[in-house]
Amino acid sequence: MGFVGAFIPITLFMIPIIAILVKHQQRMAEIMHNSHLQQRSDPQIAMLQEEVRQLRQQVAMLALEQSNKNKD
Repeated sequence: MGFVGAFIPITLFMIPIIAILVKHQQRMAEIMHNSHLQQRSDPQIAMLQEEVRQLRQQVAMLALEQSNKNKD
């Protein structure tokens, strides 16, 4: 009787906790899904990301050239 008496209240507290965790997991999955869809469906974002990558590469090259000039 002692095990069953302790098991019932523990189970009653676990049900809402599990429900909250499941709801949170569903919301996070929805956010991740929407984020991936948005990134795939917007080609302008991919274009801008590539442009930023190219600009960073140019800045790095110019900084290297400038530091080489300063050493001379």
